[in-house]
Amino acid sequence: MITDNTLTASNTEGDKSVHATSVDTVQNNKSGRKQQIITASNISKTYGNAAFSIGAKTNGDGKLSYISRNKKVVTINSAGKVKIKGAGTAKVTIRAEKTRLYEAASKTITIKINKAANPLNVKGKTAKIKAKNKNQTLKVTKVIRFKKKGQGTMSYSLVSAAKGGKSYKKYFKVNKKTGKVTVKKGLAKGNYTLKLKVKAGGNTNYKASKVKTVSWKIKIQ
Repeated sequence: MITDNTLTASNTEGDKSVHATSVDTVQNNKSGRKQQIITASNISKTYGNAAFSIGAKTNGDGKLSYISRNKKVVTINSAGKVKIKGAGTAKVTIRAEKTRLYEAASKTITIKINKAANPLNVKGKTAKIKAKNKNQTLKVTKVIRFKKKGQGTMSYSLVSAAKGGKSYKKYFKVNKKTGKVTVKKGLAKGNYTLKLKVKAGGNTNYKASKVKTVSWKIKIQ
């Protein structure tokens, strides 16, 4: 006869167990063996977290084994140690083998791996160019230092360009996809301060970043 026992786990914030209701599958027959019950909770972690133990236990003496149903999200070894491979959700089946005293049992739990915060971190630089009677272009790395590269598609937009309290924004153009800056001809020599908005769109494992506004300078000599 198959008996279902329902286990309800507590709800805790952060990278800990979350509310879970899982069903233990135990078998009871005329063999005289006891029912074996596996205790384990659903788990929530964040991409980039260290490997962790699944923490499963049994009230019997059956050896536990583990199967990840989505190895793109997590893998798990014979000791119950889980390695994070990517953001997403994976079902993990835990089995306890039959022994002389206990029947076999199994439990399936859910492991959720949340996306990590985008690491984008930028700082403005000072670029120097010579005044010329033609347009000039600067790579984004000439005007911004990426302390940490963003994950996902990058986007850029020019907020302002000024000198001595006067706007010179019309003399500058920023490529939305590459961040390349075009300095238009006819701009007089001097020091200009520009503000640029930068954002990383995120990807499978990382959230989109917040829009970051970075100030940088250009000296036209």
